[in-house]
Amino acid sequence: MIGLDTSIERYEYPLHATLGSGLGRVEIRHVGVENQSRRFQQGKAKPDVVICLGCAGSAEKWERYISAGGMATRFGDVVVFGKDLPLGPEEHGYKTLTEFRSFSETARLLKRFKREGDLWVGPVLMDEIHLVAPGRALLLRGFVYPDVLQHPLALDISVDNNAVGHVAATKEEVDRICRSLGLSSATGDGSKGYSFFVQIPLAIQPGAHLLEVRANAWFTGQEKYKNGDLRRLSYRLWDWKVVDQLPRAFMRFTDGWYAYEGDQSGWRRWSGRRGEIELNFAEAEDVILSGSFATVVAGNKVRIALNGTPVGQAVLNERNQPIPMPELKVRMQKGRNLLTFDGSDHGFARDDPRELSFSVSNLTIRKAADGQEVCYLVE
Repeated sequence: MIGLDTSIERYEYPLHATLGSGLGRVEIRHVGVENQSRRFQQGKAKPDVVICLGCAGSAEKWERYISAGGMATRFGDVVVFGKDLPLGPEEHGYKTLTEFRSFSETARLLKRFKREGDLWVGPVLMDEIHLVAPGRALLLRGFVYPDVLQHPLALDISVDNNAVGHVAATKEEVDRICRSLGLSSATGDGSKGYSFFVQIPLAIQPGAHLLEVRANAWFTGQEKYKNGDLRRLSYRLWDWKVVDQLPRAFMRFTDGWYAYEGDQSGWRRWSGRRGEIELNFAEAEDVILSGSFATVVAGNKVRIALNGTPVGQAVLNERNQPIPMPELKVRMQKGRNLLTFDGSDHGFARDDPRELSFSVSNLTIRKAADGQEVCYLVE
């Protein structure tokens, strides 16, 4: 007898046809039914094999069905539980939930739930986090698209299968948080930039841990934009990390910048000639600025000033190549600070109608005392 769990995904009819359901070859019963249909379940016999649709990332399902035979084989997001199963094309059999959660195998097993190369995340994100010191707060940064989803996007967050927090990534919530910081959340492309901080009830100890973020809504690019993209998309996420404490400083791009560009290697913003970044600090702080530039005009000089005072300059001699920003040690005043970048020249890139001077990538602000990152991008 084959048990079929469709509580997560429901594309069962192709399986019925493939397995010869109704032809007397095999008996198929639904298992894992949690709704009112449970009363129609026949008999108490346990299936020899359980086919669980969409269960690759569900620790609860693994724990429930691993007793069906002690082995599991994964095909995409489908898991087959039973005895003496052949391994899938890329997978391993697991005899216990502990082995399933082995971090040496997590990346391969859960690769379906990774962030995409263009930063899009589906309804489930799973990934490893590695800590060298206890963590007490979780930081998530990215973009939400409330106008596309048309209802609030809620994110439930867990670490090592223990719930640690819940955030509402809605236009109203993002706007409320940014207003409380004196910032703007508008990105100029119809999305809403967000930066959420979750206080973790118990400190996460050093080592490897499994981070899981589940969203309550998703859409497809084909459905909304007719672009042929059939991926399930929930939001864009460019950064997530566990930090020692909630941050006390924030920065955002204000005037003079084109829209955010990014992939898994980081983010970048182009400017036509002069760009401003606003930094808000709870207390005065000595910090070090680092990052990289790029230019479309060789010999472009970028002058850097903080609160109207020149603090550095970079000469960009190579076109379309990342050029490290000279590390600058500066003192941020309490409250609002204005960091400006002025390019001496501008031009055009191939197949790009924008007037471009330079770009700033992966700008990082760290404490001068201990090198700890202290300022977080909110837009």
